[in-house]
Amino acid sequence: MIQLFLLLTFISNVYGDLVMEVYDTPGNFVPIDNIVASSIWAMGVCSCIGIVCNHKNKTPIKVEPCENYHYNYEKKNYYKIEVNDKNKLYKLKNDLNEMKKAIQTLEDNIEEEEKEKFNLENNIETNIPHWIQNKYGEGIIRLKENGKYYHGITIHDKQKYNINDYNHRFFQRLDDKNINWFLGTKNPNEYCCNCSLDNENSKRRKVFNIYKCNGHDEI
Repeated sequence: MIQLFLLLTFISNVYGDLVMEVYDTPGNFVPIDNIVASSIWAMGVCSCIGIVCNHKNKTPIKVEPCENYHYNYEKKNYYKIEVNDKNKLYKLKNDLNEMKKAIQTLEDNIEEEEKEKFNLENNIETNIPHWIQNKYGEGIIRLKENGKYYHGITIHDKQKYNINDYNHRFFQRLDDKNINWFLGTKNPNEYCCNCSLDNENSKRRKVFNIYKCNGHDEI
């Protein structure tokens, strides 16, 4: 009996001594596939030739591969970033922000090209003349699709509303609060002269009803 007690005590002590090693990546580590870090590292190890050498000497950080670093119980490869010239770090930060803006412009251009292609393939026009925009009610006509003009949400709206089949929908405010929203109204029939209540999407809503613009033929 005493031997059993000693054995159980020993096992308990063994489990208590097993400390789980938890590793985390330092803040100055980035994944090995980071394009910026790999480019700076490559520039640092390449032969010094002309303009490359000039840019290499201006880099305020040092990038070195860190292989087999423990993270989440796995060994992974990272780039370790260290300060090379602390006085130029602010300049690097500004340069990266400028690059971020340039990349955002490229993304916007791609998005606009894809939008134009989609509109062409689906017979959609979004450049609505001013004299048409308020011709079919107080709401703004936002697009022309297959020969008809429509109020409401469009397929190009980045914000997706919590409703099914949201295209051509707009909102009727039900309480006494004032509304100042291009997709909202107190009176749906004044907002759009050819609309109908979307019963399915309006279920269990207390503040808004959902209406559908049924389209307007050009007069």
